[in-house]
Amino acid sequence: MDKPVLENQLYASCDIHLDCNYRCPYCFYEGEWEEHKKRNIYIPADEWLKCWDRIYEEYGSLHIDISGGEPFIYPSFLELISELSRMHLLGIITNLSWDVDDFVKKISPHRVKLHPSFHPYCTESRTFLQKLIILRDNGFEVSATCVGYHPLLNNMLKYKSEFGKKGFYFSVLPFNGIYRGVNYPQGYTPSEKELVAVVLNEPSAKEYVLERKTTKGKLCSAGHKYIRVHPEGAVYRCAHSDSMGNIISRDFRLLDGPGPCPSEYCDCLNELRHIIE
Repeated sequence: MDKPVLENQLYASCDIHLDCNYRCPYCFYEGEWEEHKKRNIYIPADEWLKCWDRIYEEYGSLHIDISGGEPFIYPSFLELISELSRMHLLGIITNLSWDVDDFVKKISPHRVKLHPSFHPYCTESRTFLQKLIILRDNGFEVSATCVGYHPLLNNMLKYKSEFGKKGFYFSVLPFNGIYRGVNYPQGYTPSEKELVAVVLNEPSAKEYVLERKTTKGKLCSAGHKYIRVHPEGAVYRCAHSDSMGNIISRDFRLLDGPGPCPSEYCDCLNELRHIIE
Protein backbone atom coordinates (compact mmCIF):
# COMPACT_ATOMS: atom_id res chain seq x y z
CA MET A 1 0.00 0.00 0.00
CA ASP A 2 1.65 3.19 -1.14
CA LYS A 3 -0.70 6.11 -0.69
CA PRO A 4 1.30 9.09 0.59
CA VAL A 5 0.96 10.57 4.06
CA LEU A 6 -0.26 14.10 3.42
CA GLU A 7 0.40 17.23 5.45
CA ASN A 8 -3.33 17.55 6.07
CA GLN A 9 -3.51 13.96 7.26
CA LEU A 10 -6.64 12.83 9.04
CA TYR A 11 -6.50 11.85 12.70
CA ALA A 12 -8.43 9.39 14.84
CA SER A 13 -8.33 8.73 18.58
CA CYS A 14 -9.31 5.13 19.27
CA ASP A 15 -10.23 3.87 22.75
CA ILE A 16 -9.66 0.26 21.83
CA HIS A 17 -11.16 -0.93 25.12
CA LEU A 18 -11.89 0.38 28.60
CA ASP A 19 -9.64 -1.69 30.83
CA CYS A 20 -6.30 -1.25 32.56
CA ASN A 21 -3.91 -3.22 34.74
CA TYR A 22 -3.20 -0.07 36.79
CA ARG A 23 -5.52 1.72 39.19
CA CYS A 24 -4.18 5.27 39.42
CA PRO A 25 -6.13 7.62 41.73
CA TYR A 26 -6.12 10.41 39.13
CA CYS A 27 -7.58 8.35 36.27
CA PHE A 28 -10.81 9.43 34.56
CA TYR A 29 -12.24 5.98 35.28
CA GLU A 30 -11.07 5.60 38.89
CA GLY A 31 -13.74 3.82 40.96
CA GLU A 32 -15.81 3.05 37.87
CA TRP A 33 -13.66 0.53 36.00
CA GLU A 34 -15.99 -2.42 36.46
CA GLU A 35 -18.94 -0.44 35.15
CA HIS A 36 -17.02 0.89 32.14
CA LYS A 37 -15.64 -2.55 31.28
CA LYS A 38 -19.22 -3.68 30.59
CA ARG A 39 -19.10 -1.47 27.46
CA ASN A 40 -16.20 -3.43 25.96
CA ILE A 41 -16.94 -5.30 22.76
CA TYR A 42 -13.93 -7.26 21.55
CA ILE A 43 -14.32 -7.09 17.81
CA PRO A 44 -12.26 -9.80 16.03
CA ALA A 45 -8.95 -8.50 14.66
CA ASP A 46 -9.81 -9.38 11.06
CA GLU A 47 -13.02 -7.33 11.30
CA TRP A 48 -11.12 -4.33 12.68
CA LEU A 49 -8.58 -4.65 9.87
CA LYS A 50 -11.28 -4.81 7.18
CA CYS A 51 -12.84 -1.69 8.66
CA TRP A 52 -9.58 0.30 8.70
CA ASP A 53 -8.70 -0.99 5.23
CA ARG A 54 -12.00 0.45 3.99
CA ILE A 55 -11.16 3.78 5.67
CA TYR A 56 -7.73 3.67 4.01
CA GLU A 57 -9.25 3.13 0.57
CA GLU A 58 -11.69 5.99 1.14
CA TYR A 59 -9.45 8.58 2.81
CA GLY A 60 -5.83 7.40 2.61
CA SER A 61 -3.51 6.82 5.54
CA LEU A 62 -4.71 8.17 8.89
CA HIS A 63 -2.75 8.90 12.04
CA ILE A 64 -4.47 6.77 14.69
CA ASP A 65 -3.80 7.36 18.39
CA ILE A 66 -4.71 4.25 20.36
CA SER A 67 -5.53 4.37 24.06
CA GLY A 68 -8.33 3.16 26.29
CA GLY A 69 -6.91 2.28 29.64
CA GLU A 70 -3.93 0.13 28.65
CA PRO A 71 -3.97 -0.96 24.98
CA PHE A 72 -1.34 -3.67 25.37
CA ILE A 73 -3.64 -5.86 27.48
CA TYR A 74 -6.10 -5.99 24.55
CA PRO A 75 -6.26 -9.56 23.12
CA SER A 76 -3.64 -10.18 20.37
CA PHE A 77 -2.73 -6.49 20.37
CA LEU A 78 0.75 -6.89 18.88
CA GLU A 79 -0.58 -8.84 15.93
CA LEU A 80 -3.35 -6.30 15.40
CA ILE A 81 -1.08 -3.23 15.33
CA SER A 82 1.49 -5.04 13.20
CA GLU A 83 -1.11 -5.39 10.43
CA LEU A 84 -2.84 -2.07 11.07
CA SER A 85 0.45 -0.14 10.80
CA ARG A 86 0.82 -1.33 7.21
CA MET A 87 -2.04 1.01 6.31
CA HIS A 88 -1.97 3.74 8.95
CA LEU A 89 0.53 5.51 11.19
CA LEU A 90 -0.05 4.61 14.83
CA GLY A 91 0.56 6.40 18.09
CA ILE A 92 -0.01 4.34 21.24
CA ILE A 93 -0.51 5.78 24.71
CA THR A 94 0.82 3.18 27.14
CA ASN A 95 2.07 2.62 30.68
CA LEU A 96 4.90 0.31 29.45
CA SER A 97 3.89 -2.46 31.85
CA TRP A 98 4.50 -5.08 29.14
CA ASP A 99 7.45 -6.89 27.52
CA VAL A 100 9.23 -4.30 25.38
CA ASP A 101 11.82 -6.86 24.18
CA ASP A 102 9.13 -8.79 22.29
CA PHE A 103 7.62 -5.56 20.96
CA VAL A 104 10.80 -4.24 19.33
CA LYS A 105 11.29 -7.55 17.48
CA LYS A 106 7.88 -7.31 15.79
CA ILE A 107 7.03 -3.63 15.31
CA SER A 108 8.63 -1.00 13.08
CA PRO A 109 9.56 2.34 14.69
CA HIS A 110 8.83 4.00 11.35
CA ARG A 111 5.12 3.12 11.49
CA VAL A 112 4.37 3.02 15.21
CA LYS A 113 5.16 5.67 17.81
CA LEU A 114 4.80 5.15 21.54
CA HIS A 115 3.66 7.81 24.01
CA PRO A 116 4.73 6.34 27.37
CA SER A 117 3.04 7.60 30.53
CA PHE A 118 4.84 7.20 33.84
CA HIS A 119 2.63 6.35 36.84
CA PRO A 120 4.60 6.59 40.11
CA TYR A 121 1.86 4.86 42.14
CA CYS A 122 2.26 1.71 40.04
CA THR A 123 5.88 1.44 38.92
CA GLU A 124 9.37 2.67 39.83
CA SER A 125 11.12 5.26 37.69
CA ARG A 126 14.17 2.97 37.35
CA THR A 127 12.06 0.17 35.82
CA PHE A 128 10.31 2.61 33.51
CA LEU A 129 13.61 4.14 32.36
CA GLN A 130 15.09 0.74 31.58
CA LYS A 131 12.24 0.12 29.15
CA LEU A 132 12.62 3.56 27.57
CA ILE A 133 16.29 2.83 26.96
CA ILE A 134 15.51 -0.49 25.23
CA LEU A 135 12.97 1.24 23.00
CA ARG A 136 15.38 4.05 22.12
CA ASP A 137 18.18 1.60 21.38
CA ASN A 138 15.84 -0.07 18.87
CA GLY A 139 15.00 3.09 16.96
CA PHE A 140 11.89 4.33 18.78
CA GLU A 141 11.73 8.03 19.61
CA VAL A 142 10.30 8.10 23.13
CA SER A 143 9.81 10.56 25.93
CA ALA A 144 7.71 10.39 29.10
CA THR A 145 4.69 12.15 30.53
CA CYS A 146 3.29 12.14 34.04
CA VAL A 147 -0.05 13.44 35.28
CA GLY A 148 0.25 16.56 37.41
CA TYR A 149 -1.81 15.10 40.23
CA HIS A 150 -1.46 17.46 43.17
CA PRO A 151 0.14 14.96 45.62
CA LEU A 152 2.82 14.24 43.00
CA LEU A 153 3.70 17.80 42.03
CA ASN A 154 6.58 18.14 44.52
CA ASN A 155 8.33 15.19 42.82
CA MET A 156 7.98 16.41 39.24
CA LEU A 157 11.24 18.36 39.08
CA LYS A 158 13.06 15.35 40.54
CA TYR A 159 11.56 13.07 37.87
CA LYS A 160 12.34 15.62 35.16
CA SER A 161 15.99 15.64 36.25
CA GLU A 162 16.18 11.85 36.57
CA PHE A 163 14.75 11.26 33.10
CA GLY A 164 16.78 14.11 31.61
CA LYS A 165 20.05 12.61 32.80
CA LYS A 166 19.24 9.56 30.67
CA GLY A 167 18.44 11.76 27.69
CA PHE A 168 14.63 11.62 27.84
CA TYR A 169 12.26 14.56 27.71
CA PHE A 170 9.83 14.55 30.63
CA SER A 171 6.62 16.59 30.65
CA VAL A 172 3.72 17.04 33.03
CA LEU A 173 0.14 16.61 31.82
CA PRO A 174 -2.61 18.67 33.46
CA PHE A 175 -4.75 16.75 35.95
CA ASN A 176 -8.48 16.92 35.17
CA GLY A 177 -10.56 16.28 38.28
CA ILE A 178 -11.18 17.23 41.87
CA TYR A 179 -8.65 16.91 44.68
CA ARG A 180 -9.60 17.99 48.21
CA GLY A 181 -12.47 20.08 46.92
CA VAL A 182 -10.42 21.94 44.29
CA ASN A 183 -11.18 21.61 40.58
CA TYR A 184 -8.16 21.04 38.36
CA PRO A 185 -6.55 22.12 36.09
CA GLN A 186 -7.97 25.60 36.77
CA GLY A 187 -7.15 25.15 40.48
CA TYR A 188 -3.38 25.10 39.94
CA THR A 189 -1.42 27.99 41.43
CA PRO A 190 0.46 30.25 38.96
CA SER A 191 3.74 28.37 39.54
CA GLU A 192 2.00 25.00 39.15
CA LYS A 193 0.44 26.18 35.90
CA GLU A 194 3.90 26.96 34.57
CA LEU A 195 4.92 23.37 35.31
CA VAL A 196 2.04 21.83 33.35
CA ALA A 197 1.83 24.52 30.64
CA VAL A 198 4.92 23.24 28.81
CA VAL A 199 3.06 20.23 27.40
CA LEU A 200 0.24 22.40 26.04
CA ASN A 201 2.61 23.99 23.50
CA GLU A 202 0.32 26.62 22.01
CA PRO A 203 -0.85 29.74 23.93
CA SER A 204 -4.44 29.10 22.82
CA ALA A 205 -4.36 25.59 24.35
CA LYS A 206 -3.19 27.06 27.65
CA GLU A 207 -6.12 29.48 27.59
CA TYR A 208 -8.65 26.76 26.92
CA VAL A 209 -7.28 24.18 29.38
CA LEU A 210 -5.87 26.23 32.25
CA GLU A 211 -7.99 29.38 32.07
CA ARG A 212 -11.19 27.67 30.88
CA LYS A 213 -11.79 29.86 27.85
CA THR A 214 -15.01 28.73 26.22
CA THR A 215 -14.99 26.84 22.92
CA LYS A 216 -18.76 26.79 22.39
CA GLY A 217 -19.73 27.83 18.88
CA LYS A 218 -16.17 28.06 17.60
CA LEU A 219 -15.60 26.43 14.23
CA CYS A 220 -13.91 23.05 14.66
CA SER A 221 -12.77 20.44 12.15
CA ALA A 222 -13.48 17.54 14.53
CA GLY A 223 -15.66 15.05 12.65
CA HIS A 224 -14.14 16.24 9.38
CA LYS A 225 -10.38 15.95 10.00
CA TYR A 226 -10.50 14.16 13.35
CA ILE A 227 -12.71 11.53 15.01
CA ARG A 228 -12.97 9.61 18.29
CA VAL A 229 -13.68 5.89 18.05
CA HIS A 230 -15.12 3.93 20.97
CA PRO A 231 -14.55 0.20 21.69
CA GLU A 232 -17.71 -0.90 19.91
CA GLY A 233 -16.88 1.20 16.84
CA ALA A 234 -19.14 4.18 17.57
CA VAL A 235 -17.65 7.41 16.18
CA TYR A 236 -17.90 10.89 17.71
CA ARG A 237 -16.65 14.30 16.65
CA CYS A 238 -15.38 14.79 20.19
CA ALA A 239 -16.06 13.86 23.80
CA HIS A 240 -19.09 16.16 23.94
CA SER A 241 -20.90 15.29 20.71
CA ASP A 242 -23.52 12.79 19.63
CA SER A 243 -22.48 9.74 17.62
CA MET A 244 -21.79 10.16 13.90
CA GLY A 245 -22.37 6.46 13.27
CA ASN A 246 -20.25 3.33 13.54
CA ILE A 247 -16.90 2.95 11.81
CA ILE A 248 -17.60 -0.75 11.22
CA SER A 249 -20.52 0.20 8.96
CA ARG A 250 -19.83 0.40 5.24
CA ASP A 251 -21.97 3.55 5.19
CA PHE A 252 -19.74 5.49 7.60
CA ARG A 253 -18.41 8.79 6.26
CA LEU A 254 -16.54 11.74 7.73
CA LEU A 255 -18.32 15.09 7.78
CA ASP A 256 -17.99 17.23 4.67
CA GLY A 257 -16.55 20.20 6.56
CA PRO A 258 -15.97 21.88 9.94
CA GLY A 259 -18.84 22.64 12.31
CA PRO A 260 -19.44 24.64 15.51
CA CYS A 261 -18.15 23.27 18.81
CA PRO A 262 -21.09 21.90 20.87
CA SER A 263 -19.36 22.18 24.26
CA GLU A 264 -18.91 25.05 26.68
CA TYR A 265 -15.37 23.86 27.43
CA CYS A 266 -12.85 21.49 25.84
CA ASP A 267 -9.98 19.87 27.76
CA CYS A 268 -8.76 17.43 25.10
CA LEU A 269 -5.47 18.49 23.48
CA ASN A 270 -6.19 16.40 20.37
CA GLU A 271 -9.53 18.10 19.89
CA LEU A 272 -8.28 21.60 20.71
CA ARG A 273 -5.82 21.30 17.82
CA HIS A 274 -8.82 21.27 15.49
CA ILE A 275 -10.41 24.48 16.74
CA ILE A 276 -10.28 27.05 13.95
CA GLU A 277 -9.42 30.41 15.52
